[in-house]
Amino acid sequence: MKEYLSDKFNYEKYIHRLQLHANYGYENFIVGQTMVDGKIKSEKGYFLNLCEEAAGDKDYPHILILDEINRIDLARLFGEAFSCIENRNDPVDLPFKKDGVTLQLCVPENIYIIGTMNEIDFSLERLDFALRRRFLWFKHGYNQDTLSEMLTGIKNESDRIHFIDKATALNMEICSTPELGEQYEIGHVFFAEIQNILKSFSSQRLYRGSAKSSQEPVKILWKISILPMLTAYLDNIDVDSKKRILQGLERTFYGK
Repeated sequence: MKEYLSDKFNYEKYIHRLQLHANYGYENFIVGQTMVDGKIKSEKGYFLNLCEEAAGDKDYPHILILDEINRIDLARLFGEAFSCIENRNDPVDLPFKKDGVTLQLCVPENIYIIGTMNEIDFSLERLDFALRRRFLWFKHGYNQDTLSEMLTGIKNESDRIHFIDKATALNMEICSTPELGEQYEIGHVFFAEIQNILKSFSSQRLYRGSAKSSQEPVKILWKISILPMLTAYLDNIDVDSKKRILQGLERTFYGK
């Protein structure tokens, strides 16, 4: 435990991450079959191999991050894992054999599974209830302190604070807009893109130029990132209402 808490501990080898997508399924995650020398052969999937690895290294936790779980059929992906993640250390037979031996899935106590999703892209009602009741659910929305920690590239403190205040004000207006709401808040990553835009501006122009020129990076961020996203969110309302809402949000973010 002392080694685990020390700076010298290589924690990265115990953090595993999968980017899920529509073509990733049970065969990749649990077990599948492939042709080898003209014969069908069973191949262990990512999660089955990880469980066996973690079972042989019980002194440390293994964390599996499943990114964008809304992009796949979760019931099909997990299969027998539904039961195994609830009944730890209790092996379940799989409908496959390897070298004549029936494969088993057994999830050890030291595996922790974290799934991420965007609730705008996927309704919780569509999630398999068997999965929902086996996980704790947390909402991680916009937080200005978190954004401040991400904006280390903005060295001028007053500029950083001003930008964060504008980002916060924008999200507050989004939350209070009936056609949008809290679930449409802009996330930290979108606002953090301002740092890459700032790099394309010289220090002289950004900090010593006119107020108009110092607003240019914020205007660019709005046009290339935030505006297209908000426009898509408002796609189902009439043109005049959409224009009115977007103009109001624009004024909040970088208008006078």
